[in-house]
Amino acid sequence: MAAKKLIFILLWCVVATGHAKELMFDVFMDEDPVGTHLYEIENNNVVSKANYRIKVLFMNFTYKHESFETYDDGCLTAIHSMTNDDGDNYKVSGKGSAQGMQITANGKEISLPGCISTFTYWDADVVNKKQLLNAQNAEWLDIEASRIGDAVISVQGKAVKTQHHRLKASLKGYEKFIIELWYDENGNWVKLLSPTAAGDLIYKLH
Repeated sequence: MAAKKLIFILLWCVVATGHAKELMFDVFMDEDPVGTHLYEIENNNVVSKANYRIKVLFMNFTYKHESFETYDDGCLTAIHSMTNDDGDNYKVSGKGSAQGMQITANGKEISLPGCISTFTYWDADVVNKKQLLNAQNAEWLDIEASRIGDAVISVQGKAVKTQHHRLKASLKGYEKFIIELWYDENGNWVKLLSPTAAGDLIYKLH
């Protein structure tokens, strides 16, 4: 289903930090709550766990995703992800260094050179990346980033000044999806929105 594929090519991982941190996002389809996404970050290790159930018109599907990643100075050095996209199963694993990675995605071998990263939304530097790895299916995507402007939005019930950015991801010239991101004045990620055929998929801090 096209709408489902647009929704779930979103990637869930964050850049590692030097201390333990937990982020919980409530996930919505437009205004309707559909699930949660938890991020656990400790030292160079990142775990992300997403669990959705979406009902829109005649669509009723579930999504579960787990990703385990390791970073070294901002470069992905190991990844292991498992995804059940409403019955479509994906498995990605890989190891490497700042010089490149060998990745296996559903049995297919992929080599990527240099320092790579997944869609590390929690790190505000993600808006400066030119290419990013899809942790679900290992697609290596071209990124066109733009800053939309400043905005005051509600974050956990409080009015917060934010910077609003847009990432446009494409593969071989074909647009795959658009992600909009909001960061507060300290560079903390506070919101995500991705327009899809079924509606807007939205992440809000719990």
